[in-house]
Amino acid sequence: EGTVLTINDNDVSNGRIGVLIDSTEPLGISSNIKRLITITFDVAANAPGGESRVRLTGSLAPKGVSDAIGNTLEARYTDGAVLISGPTATGTEVAGRVTTVDGRGIRGAKVTILDATGRARTVTTGTFGYYRFDDVASGETYTLGITSNRYAFTSRLITTDSNLAAVDFIAQE
Repeated sequence: EGTVLTINDNDVSNGRIGVLIDSTEPLGISSNIKRLITITFDVAANAPGGESRVRLTGSLAPKGVSDAIGNTLEARYTDGAVLISGPTATGTEVAGRVTTVDGRGIRGAKVTILDATGRARTVTTGTFGYYRFDDVASGETYTLGITSNRYAFTSRLITTDSNLAAVDFIAQE
């Protein structure tokens, strides 16, 4: 209420935006409110995944905080990072089979693929123990793990340089 957010996007093609928050009422940070603004980025579909640094500067809009009559107040600005974790997949496939020691497929086992950022996807094996993950980003390292009510498995690290069609797991006795 009574707050105006102004965005200066004149230099957005160079990755720069200016943000001005103006309010008729005092804005304050209390013990349960830690931020004044949250910025959401729309990421291009072909943007590479990973970290993009965010730096606060006074070049587009001077950094500063003032009271109702314009007196400068102390403020702290913290640079940060944006992690682009959208669809960076390249159509790489990771697939395999989950079996008992004697080669029988294990139905209903949960296979989880975990990337370096902690994002996980899970699929369930079919009748003959087969599983598949589509659209896995190439050139990344993942941890694959199996969960089953009856059997135990050892997790495995894989790197996806191309399609991996035989990442099989055999139950431990």
